[in-house]
Order: sequence, then structure tokens, then C-alpha cells
Amino acid sequence: QSGPYLQPVPWTAAQAATLPCAALTAWHALVAKGRVMAGETVLVLGTGGVSLFALQIAKLLGARVIATSSSNKKLQRLTELGADAVINYRDEPRWGRRVQSAPIPGMSPGRSHLAPTPAALHSHPSLPPSGPDSHANRP
Repeated sequence: QSGPYLQPVPWTAAQAATLPCAALTAWHALVAKGRVMAGETVLVLGTGGVSLFALQIAKLLGARVIATSSSNKKLQRLTELGADAVINYRDEPRWGRRVQSAPIPGMSPGRSHLAPTPAALHSHPSLPPSGPDSHANRP
């Protein structure tokens, strides 16, 4: 499709402009840089625009997705959107241990990816350390 797109009715132009930014950020991290492959795991933090696009892109690539939120209602929606596992980080303050324990049926340890959300850019004690199998160290 080419040409201008209509912005969602209740949104301002500035709000509508965030859609391609969030989508391209997720795409760049998972496809261009991370080179996510089917069977790998993507961790998305929260339910912001980058996380929602990352979840959908990861599923299109055949990856498994673990998603976090502090809202059970949002976790239900993430499951409906295709998340394979969801974690309420308010109920599980040490949620990183659950991520590391491979909670997804059929999931084997291997490369994992962290979607580049604002939450991911800050150090968090629950996040698994990056290692040879993290997206940051892929050649």
C-alpha cells in the first residue's frame, strides 16, 4: 500500500506517529540485529507499543514469547495476542528466575532475545544476565 494512512480517530498526529516508530524499533531489534529464528525465545517487558509489536513480530517468525506486566488483565490480553508464557512481575518480584527456568512447554534452553523496551534499557536484578546465547552477543 502506498500513500498516506489515516490516523486512528481519537489520536493526535503525534500519537499516531508513534506507531511506525514502535514497529520499526521492534523489527530492527528482532529481525535486523537479533536475527530471531523459529524456536528461539523473546522476552517482552510490559505492554507498551514496542513490546506489543515485538510480540507479534516474534510470533510471525516462529519464536516463543514470554511477556511481563503488573496487570493480570493485560497479561490475559498478551496471551490472546499469542504470548506463550506471561508473568506478573508484581506478584513474582524475582520473575527473572522463572524466565531462566524455561516455563514454556517444549522450550529448550538456547538463544534468547530481550525486546528493546524502555524497561529493558534499565538494569533490573531480575533480568537474566547476557551471555553467549543472548541476542547482544550474536555475530
